[in-house]
Amino acid sequence: MKTTRNLKAYLFQPFSFFAGWTSVITGLFILTVLVVAGFFTHTHFDGVLDVHYGCNEMPASLSRHLYCVFISRIIAIAVFYITAVILSSSKIRLIDIAGTITTAQWPLLFAPLIGFLPGMRFCEGSVNTLNVEAIMIFFREHLVGLLFGVLFMLILLIWSVFLMYNAYSVSANIKGGKGIASFIAALFVAEIISKIALFLIL
Repeated sequence: MKTTRNLKAYLFQPFSFFAGWTSVITGLFILTVLVVAGFFTHTHFDGVLDVHYGCNEMPASLSRHLYCVFISRIIAIAVFYITAVILSSSKIRLIDIAGTITTAQWPLLFAPLIGFLPGMRFCEGSVNTLNVEAIMIFFREHLVGLLFGVLFMLILLIWSVFLMYNAYSVSANIKGGKGIASFIAALFVAEIISKIALFLIL
């Protein structure tokens, strides 16, 4: 029973056990894996909450994957840190926000695998996007793969968002309604800024 509780805590509340430099190093490792895995599987983490799948016909450079992953996460860290400084009565350490927010991305390590499911990529020549009937046929033929892929992706994103909230709540010492409301607002702002920044840079 104790082992089960510990496993659940590590999966959903890991920041009760570690923060600081340990979480920073762990987070940097996770982001690096996302960059490399994204490059080789044509998976784009182009936003705080965004995952898209590309095709072999139009591969993106390694630097583009690097910019997408790190710029969006740096923006998220900045927004959550500023929010925490404004709202929390505790002393906020940037290192804790940075480490825990980046470590919270680890469920997304499974996201590249979803791209291998049939139908998860609209590639050049796979379907005539100007033909509605062809699109409907494509969806019917790949319905199972699409449904499973979308469901799995939603689980990963919800899991990651939950971990990000836990990271923000623990690092900023903001809980309850105030913590949830400020987290949602900060996440929304970070997503918008990251999309604008990536659009302007890339």
